[in-house]
Amino acid sequence: MSVAHWGTGARVRRAIGKLLKGEEFTIGVMGGSLTFGHGLSKGDTTYPILLEQRLKKVFPNAKIKVVNGAIPATGTDYFQACYRHHVPGDADMFVLEAAVNDIIIGQGGGMQLDTTIHTEHLVRDILQQRPDNAIVMLSAFGSSQPWFNGAAKHSTVATFYDIPRVTMRTFLYQYMLQHEGTQFDFYGTKDKDHPLQSGHDYMADILMHYLLREACRAETLTAVHKDDLLDGSKYPGLSGTALTQHFNPFTVPRIRIHDRIDQGPVPKVHSFCLSANARDKDDKPSLYPSSRTGDWKEVGWHDKHFWSSETPGERITFSDIPVSEGSLSLYYLRGSDEGSMLCWYDDKRDKAQLLVGHWNYVHVGSLGVVATGLPPKNYSLTCEISKETESTQNKTITHIIAVMSS
Repeated sequence: MSVAHWGTGARVRRAIGKLLKGEEFTIGVMGGSLTFGHGLSKGDTTYPILLEQRLKKVFPNAKIKVVNGAIPATGTDYFQACYRHHVPGDADMFVLEAAVNDIIIGQGGGMQLDTTIHTEHLVRDILQQRPDNAIVMLSAFGSSQPWFNGAAKHSTVATFYDIPRVTMRTFLYQYMLQHEGTQFDFYGTKDKDHPLQSGHDYMADILMHYLLREACRAETLTAVHKDDLLDGSKYPGLSGTALTQHFNPFTVPRIRIHDRIDQGPVPKVHSFCLSANARDKDDKPSLYPSSRTGDWKEVGWHDKHFWSSETPGERITFSDIPVSEGSLSLYYLRGSDEGSMLCWYDDKRDKAQLLVGHWNYVHVGSLGVVATGLPPKNYSLTCEISKETESTQNKTITHIIAVMSS
């Protein structure tokens, strides 16, 4: 019951071929605070580490590394541009856990976002690097949430791009409904949205179960092939009596989900990101201002990093941001009693966008579009703390997480 969508599994079996041959194998895991390990006690182990440990037991000859690139309070609207800062871009397999935060971001008051678009953007970016890249979606849930969460939109992306989706919900949620109170076997009584150790054990188990099933299939099917066959040209494909052509699973659809089948091919994804959460060896963030006034400073809070100020009128500028497809955006924290910012590109303050920080909801990152339709070149982005605020406490504090462009 834990595999909500199998698909062909061809990309995963191609990657697992490296495990079977005892080669180096890297998995990059993307997610929010759940994957990061919030809710665990000291000495507990997150599911990415558990997955690495279990894979090493089954494949002792392979050199396995699982990189936990989770960033709390983020969803696919963050990772669509910033994932290379947190997981290796050339990983053999990518695991995406974002169902919890994506529904939070999508339902947040005052800003409705279609996280299908962000998830698709991330998937296309990974697949255009090489169309046989393996991606596995992991759908988790918080016990305070309803059944419906971001997994519903991830499901659409998974089926369109032939990506397997493994989920906690199909069995565990129903089990909890049948046995009242058992949610506390997996979630805390105060923190109801971050799994305990038992929940991380469960996530590692269902991922391991899926990968072992595909490893068994890989030994009998033809999806394990030489790693240099990036286009799958020698893959025999899938065919049937009603089909006139072979189906090649190692391709990227020429259109996006919201396009019609008769539309022409869409251009490649080009994303750029500077993030306060992307740190170099000296712990300096990739997002660093070219100028700032007043009390703008870098702050850390609950395993997250920001550029923050609370003084109206104070400005911060980030320069040399390359724009290729016309879009320039700011990723910032929204939550109760967050302030608002006016943000603009270059010296175009007359075209400033108001990015509202306050909503009566949880604190989570949110994408604010500053400009679209820009000609390709480098731009600066400036934000100014607004004296106008929607905070019920009249607070003006703001937190900038990242600058993104495409």
